[in-house]
Formats: sequence, C-alpha cells, structure tokens
Amino acid sequence: MRKGAITASLATLVVLTAGPASADHQWGDYHWARDANPLLLTIHTAVGSQWDASVDHSIVEWNKSSVLNFIRGNDLSGQVRTKKCNPLAGEILVCSDTYGFRGWLGIATIWADGSHITQGTTQVNDSYFDTPSYNRSDWRNLVMCQELAHDIGLDHQDENFNNANLGTCMDYSNDPTGNEQPNAHDYEMLETMYAHLDTGGGDPPPPPCRGGWRKCGNDALTFREVGQDHPAGQEMGDWGRAIGHDGAGRPDTFVKELGNGRRKITHVFWARSYRPSMSR
Repeated sequence: MRKGAITASLATLVVLTAGPASADHQWGDYHWARDANPLLLTIHTAVGSQWDASVDHSIVEWNKSSVLNFIRGNDLSGQVRTKKCNPLAGEILVCSDTYGFRGWLGIATIWADGSHITQGTTQVNDSYFDTPSYNRSDWRNLVMCQELAHDIGLDHQDENFNNANLGTCMDYSNDPTGNEQPNAHDYEMLETMYAHLDTGGGDPPPPPCRGGWRKCGNDALTFREVGQDHPAGQEMGDWGRAIGHDGAGRPDTFVKELGNGRRKITHVFWARSYRPSMSR
C-alpha cells in the first residue's frame, strides 16, 4: 500500500511538472551537413513584396543562433515557377503565390539523403494572406519564421492552439501576437542539433537524361522515381503518408520515400478552422 502511494505520488509529480513545450523539438534527426559552424545557408526568394519584411525579420531572428547563418540570396521572382517552387540543390527557396483555398497557410518541404537535408522549400499561400483574417504582419512573421525553421530541421515546441503563447514562432496559436520569433529554447535546440560536424550531405541529383527510356534506359526511371527534385506539391496526394498530427488532430507531417535512402518530408501549417478530408 505504501509502495502504491509512492508510485501514485510520483505519477502526480510527473503530470504536474510536465509543461506544454517539447524538451526536444528536432524534426526527426534531420539536419544540414557541414564541416564547420555556423551553418551557412542561402535563402533565395520568389515572393511578393508584402513578404519581404517577414523574410528579413525571420533571417535576422534565426541568425541570433550561434550555429546558424542564413544568407538572403537572389530575388528569383519571374525566374522560377512559384506554383511549383521546385527546390534548388543545397539551398532554400521561398515562394509565395495564390495557391488557392486548399486549407493551408504555409508548407515547408525538405529533401533528405538519410538524415542529411540536401535542399528545402517554403511556400506561403497568398489566397489566405490576402484576406482580412491573415493579412497582418504578425501572421506573416509567425508562419515565415516557423516554415524556415522546419527547413533546417526544427519542429514545434507546442501544438495546442488554445493555451498561452510561449513567445516563439514554433508554437501553434490562435493569436500570433508575441509568437513572431524564436525563443531561447529554440536556440538551445539548434545548438544541440548542430553540435556535431559532418563530412557530407549527400550528392546532388543527377541531371535528367533527355530522350526517354529508349535513349536513357534505366536512368530515365531512376531520375523520375528517385531523383531529389520531386516537386513539393500543394495537396495531400503529393506529400506521401501522414506521420504526424497537430493539436487539433489534423495530419500535418508527411513523408514520401524516393528510394535509395532519400525521402521528401513535408510540414503543413493549416488554417485555423480548416479540417482536411482524409479521402484526398
């Protein structure tokens, strides 16, 4: 009886001391390979002018980390197809477009060779951000800050939309006020994730063979099915199987196996009231 009472007391203590924030919020074990810190990572953009301030804000805030140095690269507007937002090997591409009322505000996609991220994209959906509900700098800052963090392997601290804000963009919320930037726990997690050094992050995808299977043989199939430049996609059918759910029970993390240890992992930031149909 005494033993049972002690066990019950310990269980109660665990419940009382457990906070909503995740102590370890790395996205799986995915990270960018590098042989020195800080990680130097270029972010190219193909976004509307209304996103420039949020991109700059997110870069400045994440660069307060001792292990990360985002570099704003080229403005590729008019040079890339933002509806596709195809990845750039070894870099991050951020796109904005009116992707339609598909339920999502933002999508972050990483392509990984084993545990090493080889490229990443962020897509933000102007179909929603042009509406009064989301056409605000705090919503833009939260979503951009969070999606760029997914592109470097960071996950959420909290996925409950209805509790008090944690003061980080890695916290789901119905009100983004105060959740527009990383907090100390995010920087600590990045230091843990990027404490070790690597010797390589996987080979870039081979160039496509022109001429189809008659000319290229198996290389044509290999590039199409295994190549790293599978598009990010905007629908659940493009993302693969669901492997994670948000606090509202909606699937928000997906993986698509590309073969030879390579995979595409997608995180979806759903609009607040949207309920995705699992039949899609």
